[in-house]
Amino acid sequence: MKRKIHRVRWVKSRGRWVVTPWLSNLYERKADAVARATAEAHLAATLKGWKVQVVSHRKDGVIQWERTYPRSSDPRRSRG
Repeated sequence: MKRKIHRVRWVKSRGRWVVTPWLSNLYERKADAVARATAEAHLAATLKGWKVQVVSHRKDGVIQWERTYPRSSDPRRSRG
């Protein structure tokens, strides 16, 4: 099963944060958007068994951090 991606990003034209699977919800604070994205990802992973990735971007579009749910869906580490 392929991983679903939830992105928290800044929409410059509207001046708000948005979580991309649901473009209708706009947030004034980034913390509110991140809380919604992580809560939805956690529910989808535990209740439905989906593999979900949450990616948070800064205002300039650069990836700030990313998390995977469930944790077991992380890519395997390679010997370096």
